[in-house]
Amino acid sequence: MKSFNSWATAAALLVLALMAIKSTVMIYQNNGQPEIPNTWEGNVFHGAQVYFDQGITSNSGLPIYPMDHDTPIQKLRETRVYTHFLPGDSYLIWAMSLMTRSTEVVFKYGRFVPLILTLFLMWIFSQTSTELLFPRWRWAQPAFLAVMAIAPNFYKWSISLSGVGFSSVCVMLAMLLPIRFKYSPKILLAAFVLGFVSMYLLMTQIFVLCFAPIIAWLLSPQKEKFQNTFKISIAIGLGITTAYILHFFQVASFLESWALAWQDQMGTFFARGDSRQGISRLELIAQYSGHVRSFFRVSVLQMLITGLPLIALTPELKSRRLQLLGALLLSTLACYIFPTLMRHTALMHWHVFPHIFMMLYAVWVFVILNFISQKWMRRHS
Repeated sequence: MKSFNSWATAAALLVLALMAIKSTVMIYQNNGQPEIPNTWEGNVFHGAQVYFDQGITSNSGLPIYPMDHDTPIQKLRETRVYTHFLPGDSYLIWAMSLMTRSTEVVFKYGRFVPLILTLFLMWIFSQTSTELLFPRWRWAQPAFLAVMAIAPNFYKWSISLSGVGFSSVCVMLAMLLPIRFKYSPKILLAAFVLGFVSMYLLMTQIFVLCFAPIIAWLLSPQKEKFQNTFKISIAIGLGITTAYILHFFQVASFLESWALAWQDQMGTFFARGDSRQGISRLELIAQYSGHVRSFFRVSVLQMLITGLPLIALTPELKSRRLQLLGALLLSTLACYIFPTLMRHTALMHWHVFPHIFMMLYAVWVFVILNFISQKWMRRHS
């Protein structure tokens, strides 16, 4: 049995090594530079450069992005101070630039920070989840990693120093909290900090993050009390809310007006919720199903069409099948909330936002592996 486990572990490590090599090649192919100066990442780096030149407290800690801002507030349009997505990624690049004394070094070598974090969490997450879900199938971890490795999403976004680069890390941490660690006040504090940091890094994943512990609870056959898992989700939500309140204070401080801050934030929220292209939310849901395919090689519709029958055909107790069904449907819902709320932003950034469907993709992979493992155990029992 030891030899069997060792070979499976070696296979899992080999997959991770290949993922690291491919990502490293992509970093050096692009010479560590954003592909287009005015991309999302280019804006984030520009904001960090302003912090580096003028200090982190300039503009009440808000970044300056080199683009025209969609806001009703004239002062923001004139100064190009950005107030909509929180500036945690610019803070991070600024801090790394202080340590290296150069933003150019961060351009090239800083990308290894999100990559190493993602690979490390991928290992911990895959090991923990597969041991819980498939305790008798030792090849589950390399199988899970191999399917994750074929998704282009990993290679494109795990080397980004924008908040997207840390998205998978945050989601995996949220899913690990209820299944790897014993519930305690420290876990609630960790969940609160995770929500706060995640909100400052990237707003698009906030709903996915809140649902992640519950989805992990549904997937796991060895259950923590649901009340405890729900408290973890609430703690993440409180962290997210606290981060936004702090950001609102920053906006009000810069504008020197609570009323203008409210007008900017709420006016922008409702403006970005409107599609402006005449596309309904149902049409957006269908469009995003296709966009997801370019990130994960499979669309949302294809995941549901294949996942639902596999759950029904899995030779397990009805209660277990219902849990897997709940995890698949709830992860679909969680991934769609932000794009459907923010239709205009989702349509503008269709080449970025589908990264949040990583959780749905992971759940879908677990459904497939669960079906295979149940068939394998029946044959070898």
